[in-house]
Amino acid sequence: MKKVVAGTFILVLMKAVYLLGSAFHRSNQPLMREPWEEAYRSDCDSLLHEFTKWEQNIIKGSDIKKNKEHYRQCRTAYKKIAFLLGYAEPSIEKLLNGPNVPSAGYDVTSREVVQPHGFQKMEEMLFGKDRVKPYDLLKEINLTRGNLSSWLYLYNLRQQNISEWLAAIRNELVYVYTLSLAGFDNPQSHQSIPEAQTTLESLQRYFRLIAKTVKADDSSLKQLFEKNISYLKRHSDFNRFDRAHYYLESLQPLYARSIEWQREMGIPFHTESTPFFINAVNDTATNFFNPDFLNASYYSTQKLKSASVQEYTTLRQLGELLFYDTILSSNKKSCASCHQPNRAFAENIARSEGLNQSIRRNTPSLNYAAYQNKQFWDARVDKPELQAEHVILNKQEFNSSYQEVYKRIRSNHTYNRLFKTAYPQSEQPVNSLTIGTALAAYIRSLAYFSSVFDRYMRREVQQIDPDILKGYNLFMGKAKCGTCHFAPVFNGTVPPQYMDTETEVLGTTKNDNWLHPLLDDDNGRSTNTLLSIHDHSFKTPGLRNVAVTPPYMHHGAFSSLEKVVEFYNRGGGARLGLDVPNQTLPADSLRLTIREQKQLIVFMKALTDERYTNEDNLK
Repeated sequence: MKKVVAGTFILVLMKAVYLLGSAFHRSNQPLMREPWEEAYRSDCDSLLHEFTKWEQNIIKGSDIKKNKEHYRQCRTAYKKIAFLLGYAEPSIEKLLNGPNVPSAGYDVTSREVVQPHGFQKMEEMLFGKDRVKPYDLLKEINLTRGNLSSWLYLYNLRQQNISEWLAAIRNELVYVYTLSLAGFDNPQSHQSIPEAQTTLESLQRYFRLIAKTVKADDSSLKQLFEKNISYLKRHSDFNRFDRAHYYLESLQPLYARSIEWQREMGIPFHTESTPFFINAVNDTATNFFNPDFLNASYYSTQKLKSASVQEYTTLRQLGELLFYDTILSSNKKSCASCHQPNRAFAENIARSEGLNQSIRRNTPSLNYAAYQNKQFWDARVDKPELQAEHVILNKQEFNSSYQEVYKRIRSNHTYNRLFKTAYPQSEQPVNSLTIGTALAAYIRSLAYFSSVFDRYMRREVQQIDPDILKGYNLFMGKAKCGTCHFAPVFNGTVPPQYMDTETEVLGTTKNDNWLHPLLDDDNGRSTNTLLSIHDHSFKTPGLRNVAVTPPYMHHGAFSSLEKVVEFYNRGGGARLGLDVPNQTLPADSLRLTIREQKQLIVFMKALTDERYTNEDNLK
């Protein structure tokens, strides 16, 4: 009883905070708001009202069935406002609807562990295996409601111009396709498709309010929104949903037309008003599978648009020369010794040979490595430019020092000239930063987007092996691969804004002996962060060109894709009986049939770039 009374007190307190915040917010806003701003405020109020009704029913003693229904109503109300919240304040959106796993604080060096809260935690409480306690559920509702109220109290809707509202709508279209339809944010309640429909209906409403205000014809977009919504209504089976067909026939035309419409209306794109900086997503790219959809430079130490094509070309050429040269090492090794170009810049052995012993981990592919803000298996650095130092100074790799490297480069006439050309403003162009920057420029060029699957999703080929499409739908659906390996790069960089790259705990075994499994003893990311939640945590690798980069996993212990899929199908180390309390991979069998496993592999092989499928190119 005391707990319920305490919960009631929290409820009243949160309501007071919200009312005060709303009054303050309204008193500091112009009396006239745009219609879409009024609509958004109303939708936020509706969500808060749904929370209040749910709280009141818990206090009265609602059963689990009623609580589930209230949860769904709150989720529906949330999906109507998530688009702007996720675009303008992704950190707040994560508080409200982030994965139900502990995470590191903003400053990893503080060793702070942030416990999960919000909708996904409530979902686990209601739909998980353990019986939920009413007080615990009430506390979580109060906290989630309070986070939203606080944001409304502090946030000024008028700081977003029309360009940003339109960008937020498109941002949510990316979310719908890459996350919602993959089951990312409702793994237990299985409402992905109905929620995607709610989102599309809300986006259509806001778009029409904007179009009406600027007195623009939106009939073509109205038809495309309705086509998307109709498709979602007619295809509600999550496992059978044809994601490739839906993308090509419905979502991509809507996404592309929204960009064309904005250009026709003369409404500037958001990044056009910020000429010096870039976002990860190119807001004028019309297809998620276009090479220009993501800006690789976003993940660089220099997020500037200012470099000319000629400057970038010079820098890339210098980086390419350094990559294949042994001048950076004291043991006649180059970057290409392990990152072999004909192996997708990886190596077909479990671990590379070091100076006196094997290097601890498998050599990852450098293809598409530029599209992430965590580098190395243990995520120890966040920029490609910072990788070189960890190799040059490593006793088992290049076993060199910067003083030795500088001496070798400065005594080379060709390199002296190239560094001065690449860095004309620098008094001393040969230094650790310029070396790292040049190598990173070359690594950014190793993304081709030329696989048969890319070409199909860009309509450059009209037909494709049906098993590729079945495998893709398994990947993004039943097999849950797409909830960690995110489209379109299929690495760990999280959509829809692609600002952060995830690491995961899989409970990876020492080998593929599932009958007598042993947990691999590599602690992974926790070696750097000293956080127990990162024990055995490794960066989610990209899956493009995975067909030519065996063996697999951080230690190269799985010899084939068949073994990798089997490990996931078994539910990772925890379901094999190993002690992995912090495993982020759901410890459940995927229940994939043998045929489905084969189709999944067919899809992954279809992510192989054309240069690796052509024998002449390999030579």
